[in-house]
Amino acid sequence: MKIERWAYIMLAAMVAITGVACGEDEDEPGAQNIGGSGGNDPGTGGTGGDGGGGHRDEIVEVNSDVTSDTTWTADKTWLLKKQVFVKNGATLEIEAGTRILGEFGTALIVTRGAKIHADGTADRPIVFTSAKEPGKRAPGDWGGVILLGRAPINSDGGENTIEGFPASQGADITYGGNDPEDSSGVLRFVRIEFAGWEYAPDEEINSLTLGGVGSGTVIEYIQTHMGADDGIEFFGGTANAKYLVVTRMDDDSIDWDLGYTGKIQFAVIQKEPLVGNNGYEADNDGSNMDKQPRSNPTIYNVTMIGSGVGPGEAGKDQIGMTLREGTAGTLMNHIVMGFPDFAVDIQHDATVAQFEAGNLRIENSIFWSNVGGDDWNNPAIDKADADGNFDEGARIGGHPSNRSVDPQLVDPYNLVSPNFLPKPGSPVFEGGATPPDDGFFDPTATFVGAFGTEDWTRGWTAYPEN
Repeated sequence: MKIERWAYIMLAAMVAITGVACGEDEDEPGAQNIGGSGGNDPGTGGTGGDGGGGHRDEIVEVNSDVTSDTTWTADKTWLLKKQVFVKNGATLEIEAGTRILGEFGTALIVTRGAKIHADGTADRPIVFTSAKEPGKRAPGDWGGVILLGRAPINSDGGENTIEGFPASQGADITYGGNDPEDSSGVLRFVRIEFAGWEYAPDEEINSLTLGGVGSGTVIEYIQTHMGADDGIEFFGGTANAKYLVVTRMDDDSIDWDLGYTGKIQFAVIQKEPLVGNNGYEADNDGSNMDKQPRSNPTIYNVTMIGSGVGPGEAGKDQIGMTLREGTAGTLMNHIVMGFPDFAVDIQHDATVAQFEAGNLRIENSIFWSNVGGDDWNNPAIDKADADGNFDEGARIGGHPSNRSVDPQLVDPYNLVSPNFLPKPGSPVFEGGATPPDDGFFDPTATFVGAFGTEDWTRGWTAYPEN
């Protein structure tokens, strides 16, 4: 029997809403210091601890927007009491080791022209997590982190408003522009846990949302864990990202649309049996699949781990990649393994046209143990989806650079203490493509998947269950 975690989330949310309505005054100005302890998150099963900030005797309630340059220090715990907007060109600096807690319905939004400088370290990551105490936390406990920039998107007029908020919030939620090198600041060694919530149907806040974010933004060493919607979503823009860990999302792990043209290298995705949909959900634009700029990211060195159960046994259809609505892309050096329902599903004639033109490439990759061992044969998933009967097995699985072989990873299905590294002698050490030598990509990463011999997740990630 399929069970959805969402039912439990909604029950918790109704309780949380009642508490917020009775006890929170969003109009109270300033940040208020209150007594007590910020607590320490043991990071159940993980390696990152509580962010390295140590014992905190003071909680600072954040109940107003950030409108001038502000620093959140690591000696305090910062409690979001509302949706906090960084605006008016202000910069919010968050020290390494700082811990930020979110109550239900809260979020941190960095608006166009403002910046965040959250620069953690491997031994002192910055942690955004639920305000509930460990053992009681769950996906959807709070909203998430949102960056809005001025990089190009393909919405009409070149601008849009980010989903998850009422349109009446206007400029505070608007993104897009004509500056591909726009900078929203720095996110480095940052964990975002138990986030994501649904404002309305198809109007969700993801754990990390990037709307029109430009390539001048630094996004490195990011983990999103147990969020109620997507792990990371790129709404257009040109943002580049490295060293991403996206674990146990309720929906998609990495999502892009509206003309996203950035670069990604070194990412690991892990699903669980109860919930979770696509590893990638990739779109251009549903209303006009040939809109420009077309979604066309370049992505190297990704390990994608499904839940490992049999076809139809996960809580949702789990597919490694769903590529649709006219997206292009260069997807190289991927491991796609353990997805119950399909490895790669290409939908819509416009997407097939990109594949046939050589603008959508999935090469130098390994597919293993998807669909119960038959990566490309699940008629229940590969059904009529306006793709002209495109045969993914023949065209992707049959590409001479792609292989169906066990990548021999150490412990990739472990949900609380995973090890995604390949074993000595693994086939991932051969058959990979050479990434571009363009100043962003590491051209020495000629292995398949996110890892060679170095575990770059060690020391700053964590995998708590609640």
